[in-house]
Order: sequence, then structure tokens, then C-alpha cells
Amino acid sequence: MADFHKLVEDLRSTFDTGRSKNIEWRIEQLKGVERMLVENEGRFLAALKSDLNKAPQDAFMGEIDFLKNDVISLLRHIKEWTKDQVCEKSPLTILDTVFMHPEPFGTV
Repeated sequence: MADFHKLVEDLRSTFDTGRSKNIEWRIEQLKGVERMLVENEGRFLAALKSDLNKAPQDAFMGEIDFLKNDVISLLRHIKEWTKDQVCEKSPLTILDTVFMHPEPFGTV
């Protein structure tokens, strides 16, 4: 089993570098998750059978395919969700163009 404390620390240090702010980097990470689901489908099905006694059809539709669809949806909408959004002006910003710039929250 992997050392989870080290894994979490590595993820936090990667986030702290600012690398995860890049949309293209996030897209590549999501594509990697999708590739992992496809390449390791048999392993996931075996683990779900072993741990939860899930039938292959149920495991595929309820777990693997569900996650693949989530990743596809994220890839489809990520650029829209991360673009700057125009905000209402206040008396202090009446002469400015005001934007809200969405950024990732970080690690848990």
C-alpha cells in the first residue's frame, strides 16, 4: 500500500507551485483519469467484485461508466467554468471593468 501521507503532501506541494491553475494541465489530468478508467477496467471490476460482490454489469454501469461520463462532462465544460466572469460594478469600480477569476480551491 502506498504511503498516503506522502501522496497527500506531494499533491499539496504540486498545488502550491501554481501548476494546477493552468487549464490545459487540468484537462490533461482529467484525460489521464479517463485513460486510467479505460486501461484498468478489468482491475476495477475485479476489485468491486472482491470488495463489494458487485456483478460486472452493475459495477461497470454504476461505477466505471458513471465516472467516465463525469469526466467527459468536466472536459466539455471546464473552459466555460474557468473563464473570467463579468461582475456588477459598484460606485468604487464604476470606471473599471470588473471580473471574477475562478481558481481551484486546493487540496483537502
